[in-house]
Amino acid sequence: MFIAILKVLSFLLIICLFIYSKLQNYEAHLAPNFKNSFGRIKGIMKPILGFLGRFIKPYKLGASISIDAAQLVLLVLLLIILAL
Repeated sequence: MFIAILKVLSFLLIICLFIYSKLQNYEAHLAPNFKNSFGRIKGIMKPILGFLGRFIKPYKLGASISIDAAQLVLLVLLLIILAL
């Protein structure tokens, strides 16, 4: 039972992570009804990624391009949980 709940939460967090990563840069341009929903997702993802960001630094790809490695690590962890 606990594993099933953990898998559902992992699935929902993966969806939230995807939405957060895609809309993070465009938050100011969202319509009010979507801005409210995005605010909830941001409220969930920001503390998690902030915690992971203390240990995992962004990976630099070029002169002014980097990948947030915390998001990648979180995705891998959630996928491992789903594979249980």
